[in-house]
Amino acid sequence: MTSVHEATGLEDRVARLVEDTTGMGQVPFDESLFALGLSSIGAAVLNVGLSEAFGVELPDDFVYVNPTVRTMARALAAVPDVAPAPATPAAPAPALASTDLAATLARNGEVFGETAELFPAYFLQRWYLHDGYSSNITVELSFAKQPGVADRCSQAIGKLIEGSELLRSRLVQTEDGLSFQVAPAGVQWEIARVGATDAELQDRSFVESLRSKLSTTLGKVRTDQPLHQPLLVESDHHLLCVWTFSHAIFDQASAHVVKRFVAEEVAGMEPVYPAHSSYAEYARWMTAYNTIDRIEAHPLTLRLASAKTPEFTFPDEPRPLLLSCPVEDSSDPEAVTRTLIHRVGTLLAEVAQVDRIAVSTILNIREVGSMDNRGLVGDYHSNVTFPVDRGQSSSSLLAEQRAVLADYRDGLQPLVAVFGTYPEMSERQRRLDDLYNIRPVTKLNYLGELQSQRLSDVLAGLQGVWASLAAFRGSRIYATAFSMAGTAYVAFPRFPVTSHQVVEGAGLSVVTLDEPDQLPHTELR
Repeated sequence: MTSVHEATGLEDRVARLVEDTTGMGQVPFDESLFALGLSSIGAAVLNVGLSEAFGVELPDDFVYVNPTVRTMARALAAVPDVAPAPATPAAPAPALASTDLAATLARNGEVFGETAELFPAYFLQRWYLHDGYSSNITVELSFAKQPGVADRCSQAIGKLIEGSELLRSRLVQTEDGLSFQVAPAGVQWEIARVGATDAELQDRSFVESLRSKLSTTLGKVRTDQPLHQPLLVESDHHLLCVWTFSHAIFDQASAHVVKRFVAEEVAGMEPVYPAHSSYAEYARWMTAYNTIDRIEAHPLTLRLASAKTPEFTFPDEPRPLLLSCPVEDSSDPEAVTRTLIHRVGTLLAEVAQVDRIAVSTILNIREVGSMDNRGLVGDYHSNVTFPVDRGQSSSSLLAEQRAVLADYRDGLQPLVAVFGTYPEMSERQRRLDDLYNIRPVTKLNYLGELQSQRLSDVLAGLQGVWASLAAFRGSRIYATAFSMAGTAYVAFPRFPVTSHQVVEGAGLSVVTLDEPDQLPHTELR
């Protein structure tokens, strides 16, 4: 089998791009990237990266048809006008070697001894491990170098690890199936450290290379290794904290909490969020609450059964579309989310000409109601699915949303029942998966109220996300929403063909920017 270092030309370029784009590290040239853990989103991102790097327009299924480095290189060699390799040399690598990080991670793995507690893994871990899920989330904080700031930052990291079972855990296979092994409180978790110059810490490529090395070291979800690794980078005048977590224990809501906790600890403030959490308690509570019988009998399940999954007509060349609407209180995330669900759901039902349509959103339950921090590193959030009727009034939908959100705050998580025995799913579980996971036509992610930012800057930061999501085909429509100064914005990487009248009839407006190249929008009839 050929290694990365034994190849030249196109194969070498493709291999480096795979490493840089996916964070998978060095990969065998003749093995399928999907077998090695590449996800569908990763494939879309890689497809865009290949198109840009080689200056050609590749079909959306290019990575699926050519799943190995070698077959991708051969296919690219047959494409006319492939751009040559850039003449500029690569940026110098930081002093920290990947082997140093791997050694630190291995030493942290030694803290798991005979006293480590075992409890069953949650359904997400079984899902991620079975599918070879490769996804990590990195928290990044920067501080001015002052006396004691590095020690306070280390102590804040230690407090979170001490208090959270998830941060003292690894996945192991036991006779009873996949389990979490939790090291006892009081273990010493080693923080990787590296020195740098002030100029390096101000160089974004240097910081990105550190993030890439951490992500590559953690790799895809696997057993018998720690699931996160913190790194501190010190220069004469700055301190950078880069902390990478496996998606098996972490998500973007947790990232928000970790950043806030560490920043408040370093500043000498009392953290708003507690450091202590019991994942075992959370998993037991969730599993008991979300039985198949309970989810099947829920009124929401019965309403979703009559929702339609239409096939939309999209423009030949997908382009983003930005819509807006006024909101009464942009500081209330639940109110903004309700408004967007109503407007977007009404719009899509009208475009699809169906009586009832299912839409879903990612909602942070902790921020829209009081709730125990039962076991997550940070906030409790969920994919919340709503049925929206064509022409439904906002007051009617509001009443239904409140009832559903009350259940979600109490612990409703239908996907726990769906994926509880993944991958061995019964017909009942597959039916619930269809209603809650497949039937919704929209996945809306509300980022919250953004302060002191220009609209063009926000949109520029979303271009990479849109590029990857726009590559998906089918009826699912992804949307990213945010609010600024009393106006909510919802951006679609692609949107079905419709007219201005239909958009305006749903209470939304098409946003036209002063710089049209910043956000090319879908042509409406």
